[in-house]
Amino acid sequence: MVEKQKKILVMGLVDLSTNPRPKRLIQMFSELGFSVSAASFSLSNELPVHCLYEFRQPSTKLIDKIFRKLIKLFLIIFFKSDFLTEKLHENRWGFNSVKNDINNCHYDYIFVEDINLLAFAFKIKKTAKIIFDAREYYPKEFESNFLWRILEQQHRIQTCKKYLHHCNAVMTVSNGLAKQYFEDFQIMPYLIRSTPYFAHFQSQEILGTEIRMVHHGIANWDRKLENIIDTMNYLDERFSLDFYLNGDNSYVKYLKNKAKRNPRIRFNNPVPLEDIIPTVNNYDIGVCFLYPNTFNLKHCFPNKLFECIQARLAVVIGPSPDMKEIVEQYKCGFICEDFDSKNMAKMLNKLTKEDIYKAKLASGYAAKELCYEEESKKIINLLNEINLQNNIGKAA
Repeated sequence: MVEKQKKILVMGLVDLSTNPRPKRLIQMFSELGFSVSAASFSLSNELPVHCLYEFRQPSTKLIDKIFRKLIKLFLIIFFKSDFLTEKLHENRWGFNSVKNDINNCHYDYIFVEDINLLAFAFKIKKTAKIIFDAREYYPKEFESNFLWRILEQQHRIQTCKKYLHHCNAVMTVSNGLAKQYFEDFQIMPYLIRSTPYFAHFQSQEILGTEIRMVHHGIANWDRKLENIIDTMNYLDERFSLDFYLNGDNSYVKYLKNKAKRNPRIRFNNPVPLEDIIPTVNNYDIGVCFLYPNTFNLKHCFPNKLFECIQARLAVVIGPSPDMKEIVEQYKCGFICEDFDSKNMAKMLNKLTKEDIYKAKLASGYAAKELCYEEESKKIINLLNEINLQNNIGKAA
């Protein structure tokens, strides 16, 4: 067992109190008796942290965004310097404003939740062990954006080359992402899935004639959620679909406009993180049909998949390789042969209430294993391995 009373710093360029993965990390270590601090944007909800170091949120004004991009382009054209880019990041998020305060405290472990924080983490680490949570394949995070490929992609690649081998451990969310990190940078990340805590729900039979489907999560143009709306146009009258979306308001508006002629599609206000599973428990099928428009979407292991399983729903996916592995293993849903809306509808139209209930029951069994109580054991084992390696190194 890892020693208690160790000090841990969790860093992210988000509000850590609303981001599921680092939030659960902080809660777990706090419950285990560690002294946990956070470095992030200001918190909108309480977190059990000893100390909070606040990064600065960059201005969202259009003129400021354009100015930042012009500076970045200037650096790329005339200097091609990763050092200057790191300095630009330090200024953008105000890293230096918290650097002295962090340096006044000695941390045993630093969990880094964003690649843009890696360089800073190594500057303040002292003797801390650094664990990088590579939740995305960062060199291709926004690969569909032409400007991002020009301004950011090469720096992401160089950051990975420079720092990944010096991390004490790297984590990621799916086998597909882990394999790509190994292929490109010769490091093999630990697989830590983004599972929620175990939820005590029962798999509910479908009593009426309606089959209620739900999709929740981030509205992002890359995800092509309009394909799910198109599917609804080919489904029989048994099926309804509810959305709970946050994110890009312009995209949500587009989706609402596309769905306005179909009364069986409804858009609801997003709910807080802790209310997601109880809310979707009222449905029958969780739709995790994400078009593989990017490498990260192809190999994603979204929170929503595991939240739907914890809510005891049947899940419907396309042939996304990492999600497909889970659904095939636990028989907790249905896999479309491709990402064509008509084919998805054809598959769903063949389902009976008994088919769906059987998959919901299977989610009940899967929920016992696909929960944070199980994944958190892997994180503790990871720290134990780091400590063992450190002791071997000292002995040598």
